[in-house]
Amino acid sequence: MKYWLALALTVLICGAARAEDLDARLAQGRKHAWSGDFQKAEDDILHVTRQNPKYADAWSALGDVYLWSKRAEKSLEAYSKQIELEPQKPSGLVSRSKALRDLRRFPQARQDLYRALELGGDKAEIGKLLRDLSRVPSPKAWESSFAYDYQSFSSERQEWQAFTAYLKREHRRGSSQLEAAYTKRFSMRDRSLASDNYLDLWKRSYANVRYQGSFEANFLPKHDAYAEIFQGFGKGWEASVSYRFSDFLSDRVDQGGLSLARYVSRFYVREKTVLIPDSAGGGYSQQFLARVYGNAVDDFFELSGGFGKDNQVMPAVPDVQGRSSSFCAARVQKFFTDALGLSISADYEAHEKIPSQRGLTARILARW
Repeated sequence: MKYWLALALTVLICGAARAEDLDARLAQGRKHAWSGDFQKAEDDILHVTRQNPKYADAWSALGDVYLWSKRAEKSLEAYSKQIELEPQKPSGLVSRSKALRDLRRFPQARQDLYRALELGGDKAEIGKLLRDLSRVPSPKAWESSFAYDYQSFSSERQEWQAFTAYLKREHRRGSSQLEAAYTKRFSMRDRSLASDNYLDLWKRSYANVRYQGSFEANFLPKHDAYAEIFQGFGKGWEASVSYRFSDFLSDRVDQGGLSLARYVSRFYVREKTVLIPDSAGGGYSQQFLARVYGNAVDDFFELSGGFGKDNQVMPAVPDVQGRSSSFCAARVQKFFTDALGLSISADYEAHEKIPSQRGLTARILARW
């Protein structure tokens, strides 16, 4: 009997010593991580996970090491292991959402954050992370693009062409973009410059403010100003209110819009209603969009369409005479490397009393 008691006591003492040793090794690993020595931190914490694969705190610490050292894929694996061991704790889900954010898997990151809220996670921290996910920022400080747009008609009308280039810069409050365009329609030409800005506002809110000025204003508006405020709420819902003022040489057009959108897993769907309160009785348009994302938010496929009256639902013709119209479009965007991507879209428009219109747009995107 004494022998068995001695053996049991020895096992308990050894187990306690081993646990204390792993705790000390984990603390040492965290200290290395905080000081930026990620290789030593990884070695220490990996030792702990090998000795005790069910030690959730060790997997959390390992995820932090990988996240802070810009190895988001590995941090995703470590945080997923932590969540597997502690499925009812919100901390692992919040941490994993940061890895998903760095990988630009925004829909999956939102799902983790909503689940963390359900489990009683820190509302202030989660709210800030959700705000960061509301606007889609570029992963690089700079982005540029060159696009060619070609539009043809069902009649003998001469085709339309447009060349557009922009330079965008991410900054602390959002992003700012300078855009230049050369547009040819029939025998007329227009050149324009635009400033397009996205600005973070309050919690889960941001704004898009755009101004475009045309030099010749042969068919484009001399001044074209647009503002839209977006507000996220609930689980993946987003609403917006917008106003657009277009000053043509022969007319002025005011447009007010309301939209409602929803993120569901990798899908984004949106409906927008635009009203034109002009003196001829007003016009309207209904616009619908559905987008599905790939592994990252930069890669997607979308379908859009709509109908209206007295309003061109796609900004190809600045004419607001009383007639019905409808359109449909498809777009695919893919980044082949972190720095280089391609976007291709096709559209079709039908207008009452005038020829139908079909077009193709190709865009090259570069980031650095």
